[in-house]
Amino acid sequence: VSGVETDVAESVSVIVGDSVTLHTGVTQIQRDDVLQWRFGEDLIARITSESGKITVLVTANEKFKDRLKLNDQTGDLKIRNIKTTDSGLYKFETTGTRGLKTFDVN
Repeated sequence: VSGVETDVAESVSVIVGDSVTLHTGVTQIQRDDVLQWRFGEDLIARITSESGKITVLVTANEKFKDRLKLNDQTGDLKIRNIKTTDSGLYKFETTGTRGLKTFDVN
């Protein structure tokens, strides 16, 4: 993975009912990368690239039911129909560069 930044929380303001995309800064997923999104400590999405095959998993977490979309090229996370309960820290982690990026959604 190339392009991931640091662990300084990026503040993201949202409006209830809107959508927001949290950008990873990743330009291309590399072979054998694992990219993960967490809300607090809960895993909400993961992409794995194994031998050139990309697998996308969005968890069945009821909180985000049918509202998460994961870009399988960049790892960007789109949250649709924002709710007040979606406020908090979202963490993007990747094994490729041992990167971590945090978003404070409010």
